[in-house]
Amino acid sequence: MVMQQPDAEYPISNDRKWATVVPPMLGFIRLGPEGTPFSIAMFHQLHCVNGIRFAYRGARDGLFKTPEALAKSFGHANHCFDILRHGLLCKADTTLARTSAGNATVVRHCEANHAQVREYVASNQAFWEGVPFPKDEHTGSVESWES
Repeated sequence: MVMQQPDAEYPISNDRKWATVVPPMLGFIRLGPEGTPFSIAMFHQLHCVNGIRFAYRGARDGLFKTPEALAKSFGHANHCFDILRHGLLCKADTTLARTSAGNATVVRHCEANHAQVREYVASNQAFWEGVPFPKDEHTGSVESWES
């Protein structure tokens, strides 16, 4: 995978582009005869990057209409910082990067093919289409997690 820094394909203010980084239903899959829902960490982490981006952009650009909306967005961002910290520590990327890289191309050797993971999510969701997610006693319904 080749990544350009900065990545002009995902500008911070383009909500539509950022909405494409995570599949529908946050990329949840269902396994087993009961269709137990599971989150794929990669998609949860991407959702979190987008959530932090939106909280930053919303605060910067005055998009929040009420103090409660701002607090809710920042509360989600706090959760996301923890998710990302765990992910970074768990799958530490040891690629060497120059501090003066600027617009340099960085070549990464990734362990997972993200397109293949996304294809699996789509096929799993198609299999379970129309079957409601069971409500989780701690987190509520999966459907409510998209906001």
